[in-house]
Amino acid sequence: MRRYFALFSIVALCVAARAATLQYLTLDQMTSAATAIVRGTVLGSHTAVRGPVIYTVYTMRVSERLKGRPATTIDIAIPGGVADGVRQTFAGAPELATGGEYLIFAWRTQSGLNVIIGLSQGLFSVDSAAAGSEVMQTSTQERIVNSSGRDVAITPVHMAMAQMRAQIQRIAEVRQ
Repeated sequence: MRRYFALFSIVALCVAARAATLQYLTLDQMTSAATAIVRGTVLGSHTAVRGPVIYTVYTMRVSERLKGRPATTIDIAIPGGVADGVRQTFAGAPELATGGEYLIFAWRTQSGLNVIIGLSQGLFSVDSAAAGSEVMQTSTQERIVNSSGRDVAITPVHMAMAQMRAQIQRIAEVRQ
């Protein structure tokens, strides 16, 4: 069994070594699709294995919940990590820093994992030192296409937290 897991892991690594292609998601689309939108600080991480995939699971202390059920913490699973001496990497999968503050658009999978929508597209760094706080979407080196499969050049979203909060609330109200 362990031999099959190692073989599958090697194949998965070879496939993951190629660049990912992401479909461009607007802020409206991410807000609508998210089951949770939270602002918080990363407390730490651990790895979890679900089937053949290794995940790094980051635990965040929630300072603000813009969508979803109230909770003081949330676990966010990102594909890739190290378990039992096996390393998996996935193109387009971001890494979070312990102590880092983020705004995350998350979607809960059928298996119960909270994942970031669009890999890095649903991840925003929070700059609390800025007047009133600012959020900046993490940039990615991955290819991004529109719904027709055509390449699109995007500029990462950068705005005041108050403006982001208002936009999320507006979108959520329209969808109800």
